[in-house]
Amino acid sequence: MRYFSWLFGWACCALAALFAGPADARRVALVIGNADYKVLPLQNPVNDAVAVAESIEQQLNFDKVILKRNLGAEAFREALREMASESRGAEVGLLYFAGHGIEVGGRNFLIPVDAGLKAARDVDLEAIALDAALAQLDGVTTLKLVILDACRNNPFPLAGTSRSVGIGLARIEPEGNTLVAYAARHGTMAEDGSSGHSPFTEALLKHMAIPGLEVRQLFGYVRDEVAAATDNRQQPYLYGSLGGQGLFLKPRDPAPASISSTLPLPSEAERTWAAVKDTDSIAQLDVIAKRYRGTVYGDLALARIEDLRSKEEAKWRLAGAVPPAAAPLPPLARQLQAELQRVGCSPGVIDGVWSDQAKAALTRFARHAKLTIPTGEPTLAALEALKAQQGRICPLECGQSTVEKDGKCVAKAAPDRNQGKRAVARYPRGAQPKQQQEGPKPKMCWGRDGRAMTILPCDDPRATMPAY
Repeated sequence: MRYFSWLFGWACCALAALFAGPADARRVALVIGNADYKVLPLQNPVNDAVAVAESIEQQLNFDKVILKRNLGAEAFREALREMASESRGAEVGLLYFAGHGIEVGGRNFLIPVDAGLKAARDVDLEAIALDAALAQLDGVTTLKLVILDACRNNPFPLAGTSRSVGIGLARIEPEGNTLVAYAARHGTMAEDGSSGHSPFTEALLKHMAIPGLEVRQLFGYVRDEVAAATDNRQQPYLYGSLGGQGLFLKPRDPAPASISSTLPLPSEAERTWAAVKDTDSIAQLDVIAKRYRGTVYGDLALARIEDLRSKEEAKWRLAGAVPPAAAPLPPLARQLQAELQRVGCSPGVIDGVWSDQAKAALTRFARHAKLTIPTGEPTLAALEALKAQQGRICPLECGQSTVEKDGKCVAKAAPDRNQGKRAVARYPRGAQPKQQQEGPKPKMCWGRDGRAMTILPCDDPRATMPAY
């Protein structure tokens, strides 16, 4: 009887395992925003992290979203341990980090807010290695996705380093179904932004909740938008490789079972519009308008955008205020020229043209500031390096007819034409000044000193005859 009971129980377990779905189809995300750094605080990472966490939880419907703000080193490590525990066996594991990130000796590091990094040896102790963070996703089964808005600049001195310190983050080659998205291509820096979000995160928020958008296509759209918004100064980059299976952060909703097979299924445009038609997000509607331009759904998105903007303007008019308008930044070359002029490295005319004189000025700045930055073309890295300097960097260089005085070049004083005349002797030509008489000189005579003749005073007993 016991045998049959055991056999029946075994059969039930086998049937349950046969008809059960995946062991754990959960999707887990860890979102970190670090802004309150001891060295060079940032403006937007916490705003970015909060918005990304809300989108992942409310629009992507992840099962577990862990949001952390302003983590020190120990709290950072504890958050990664929590992520490793929660994502073990999960289908998707997503790690998003906004804050400072640096590359030292070919390795990438994420920086906690309490890091000082005064010397190179402090990096391994105070920072979080990117490869160590990636290792915490080893338990994920289908897609490991790491999104880094973390290469904004490197404010840490790292004195005495024997390892090279690069600009931005280094290239990475993740293995397996792992994708790592950088806000800016390796070796370049990303902008922090001035509108509440960085350009990268603002583009990510626009696209990540669109249904049926494959993850590689998602970051392609993000790249295009960031490049356009920053005049190609910043270009996001995706590292890693996936198989042929499409992977989605927000899959398309399956068609209801009650729909007759004889009825045409809704198109992708119809499903996408149905998902966003009631949204108040102009950013999401703008994506639909551009993607389906020339179709009824693109026109509907434009009409919805116009309606939302009209309502927003009406609110401002009722409040008696003028809607805010962001002033566009000048071109990068002009910004560089203005900063070079400020630090005393004259680039010539500030006209936005990257001339040879501007290149030479940036080269002088890099030499005197003891920095390694590209000078052939305008770069965001050079602009950040210039903005970080206080006061004059290049020494004052004065011409032949000017001299330095109180930090300025002033004309040399004209020579005194009477100075040479005063220096001429006050005696007739050919005459010599008379020596001042100091008293009668003694008479001198020849005398014998031993076997040799010598001149002696005439009152010396050895004197024999006058000499003069």
